[in-house]
Amino acid sequence: MAHLTLDPVDPPRGRPGTWGTALLRLFTQTAEVVAVRPLGPRCRHITLDAGPAATAKWMPGDKLQIAVAGLKARTFTPFTWDFAPGRLELLAHLHGEAPAADWARTVVPGATCQIIGPRRSVPLDELDRPTLLFGDETSFALALAMRATPRRWTGVRFVFEVNDLAESRDVLRQLSLPDGDQIDLVERRADGSHRPDIAAALLRELDAQAALQFVLTGHAATLQHLTRALKQRGVAASRLRVKAYWATGKTGLD
Repeated sequence: MAHLTLDPVDPPRGRPGTWGTALLRLFTQTAEVVAVRPLGPRCRHITLDAGPAATAKWMPGDKLQIAVAGLKARTFTPFTWDFAPGRLELLAHLHGEAPAADWARTVVPGATCQIIGPRRSVPLDELDRPTLLFGDETSFALALAMRATPRRWTGVRFVFEVNDLAESRDVLRQLSLPDGDQIDLVERRADGSHRPDIAAALLRELDAQAALQFVLTGHAATLQHLTRALKQRGVAASRLRVKAYWATGKTGLD
């Protein structure tokens, strides 16, 4: 998940001091956690009541930043199911012992959190069709957000690299993402040797649909490999929307 640090955290307590609290109040708004639903060992479906103003300005593909540890904020992609006024829904991937994973693992209904946004990130409402959306577990919410565009999932294919095929299939089933030939899952290998397989799959789709647009999200190293392969095939930059959500050993992506 992406990361924004507003100010150093008080090390002994992991909470902002007086000045930090004032900054939070100045730059954020308060949201309440309405529901937390585990979708598997490493995925949480979290519903926030962020107020009608937040949902009124939300557009598919927007980002929402949440202060998850003191003044440390992490970025999520909100989506909606029923779009009740003020309600924004998130998916949290519990990746290791990172601050966002710790927050999502322990947060309970009734808790409050400080948020920034929603703000523009990947403008899904501007996409033509056909489109291929590539990502990983951190991109499932973006795929759900596409359902709120005028054409929903029509003309869209999904390819995800994932750590656990069975677990990811179960999560996607619970989220009611389209199944069948609209989604391909590729198991991630630690050495990155699966990336040429993903590139080959994307190029096969390009051969079948010459006008295909691409939304590439997820792990920065994978996106570099795929972007290079597509550009070598002659895909113009105007047909690529690329957003790295995370990179190995790094924080600060947004």
